[in-house]
Amino acid sequence: MPPVVKPQGTQGFKHKLFFAIFPAAEEAERIHLRAEGLRQQHRLTEGLIEAERLHITLHMLGNYADLIPDEHIETAVQVAARVQAQSFEVELDHALSLQRNGAFVLSDTKRESPFTNFRCDLVRALIQHGFSNHPRGTPHMTLLYSRHHRVAEEAIRPIRFLVQHFSLIHSHTGKHRYEELGRWNLSPDSRP
Repeated sequence: MPPVVKPQGTQGFKHKLFFAIFPAAEEAERIHLRAEGLRQQHRLTEGLIEAERLHITLHMLGNYADLIPDEHIETAVQVAARVQAQSFEVELDHALSLQRNGAFVLSDTKRESPFTNFRCDLVRALIQHGFSNHPRGTPHMTLLYSRHHRVAEEAIRPIRFLVQHFSLIHSHTGKHRYEELGRWNLSPDSRP
């Protein structure tokens, strides 16, 4: 079991380890187009995050100044391999700026959904294996960062995408690079 990792602010850290869900490539491009419309609507001048990097963080496992310890990665992989869940749809129905870092995001405001249930189950399993509980508010998909403009929360026409897998990501902070360390498929949804 890894030592308890308490995620902290990103200053001075070069590496992040987290679980995330990503829309499929076509869905990411569709979301990116909607994001461009929202960016223009709110007169945000900063550039959007690339479509292939759009994701929702499920759980932040840690921030690291040096390389991520192998035992943290191995434990995360073991926990993920035991997850059994069906694929599900995410619905992002609000847009807003986060006050703490200026991120302009899409969020899911529902307290009960297949997504929130999946996330809670994963977090519970990670905590049982020594990782910290790291609640960071409402799960969201970051579209861009703006230091100068803040957008009040607003309802939007829902953006939906099907989640068929989740991934363990090593983010190389400041380099705009995600390294996928593992991917786990979810069972196909058996509903008619």
